[in-house]
Amino acid sequence: MEQVSVLPAADEAVRCADFTRRLRVDPGGTAIRADVLVAAETPLPWPKPAFDHPLLAPVPAAVAAAPVPVRVLAAVPSSADALKVVSYRRCPTGVERAEWRTDQEGLTATVTAIVGGEEPAYAEPVAGGMSAEVWICTQGSHDMCCGADGTRLAQEVTDRWVDVTVRRVSHTGGHRFAPTGVTLPDGRMWGYLDLAALEAILTRTGDPAALADRCRGWWGAAVGPAQVAERALLTVDGWAWESAPRTVEVLGEADGVTTVRISAGEGPARSWLAEVRARREVPTISCRAPGGLPAKPGIEYELVRLRPES
Repeated sequence: MEQVSVLPAADEAVRCADFTRRLRVDPGGTAIRADVLVAAETPLPWPKPAFDHPLLAPVPAAVAAAPVPVRVLAAVPSSADALKVVSYRRCPTGVERAEWRTDQEGLTATVTAIVGGEEPAYAEPVAGGMSAEVWICTQGSHDMCCGADGTRLAQEVTDRWVDVTVRRVSHTGGHRFAPTGVTLPDGRMWGYLDLAALEAILTRTGDPAALADRCRGWWGAAVGPAQVAERALLTVDGWAWESAPRTVEVLGEADGVTTVRISAGEGPARSWLAEVRARREVPTISCRAPGGLPAKPGIEYELVRLRPES
């Protein structure tokens, strides 16, 4: 594995997203792994981490006890009258969406009930069907790149598409790839976003192969090689892959290469074997800090081989 030791000059204070773009780091393998994604409207300001907010303080314990992997994100309130909580849940038949309306007094209980797989007792269900959503990280208290670039992108999308719901949410990881976002209901996470790329993604008019280097991964695959392997099938099958029921299984690692099985169901079963390895170790710098320090290591992965399983 190649090690990239380059750092900004000692007297240079660069943004982490600019530094990562300069090195052309592939964001694959850095997406959230979750069976349930929850956006809980929470009054600003948000501390770092967002769970230090008084209304969200009990949530980490509930997430740790949840029967399935769950990720809760704070979201900017859409009105001054009430707070909404939205969940997307992976299930055998696809994805289920639910929405509730509550207030500050009922927010904590509503979120913890959803995380535990229960029906909230202190919230009113909101009727509505599945529609396109994009959650964009705008938490400036966590990282200034997300705060500036993410907020700008969220406003551009809101101004351009009235039929797409945009939520400004808290940290989704990977701030060095800002602007970052997750599209729903497909549960795919993206980095290096701009308006043109997001339009190509939301309208399914862009070439998935051309967009692959912006894809962080899919929420149903484990962080790391599994997400890189699953992403490869998006480039093979195209956008139809997003509606295919699938499983992603890490089979093992040998000589630095991880083997992953990706299976797609309904109709004749299809499966592939992917081999993924760490390409290079790239420093993740501290945003706008002299010399980028302190910096921590980050792993960039690459697909070595993809083949149908015989």
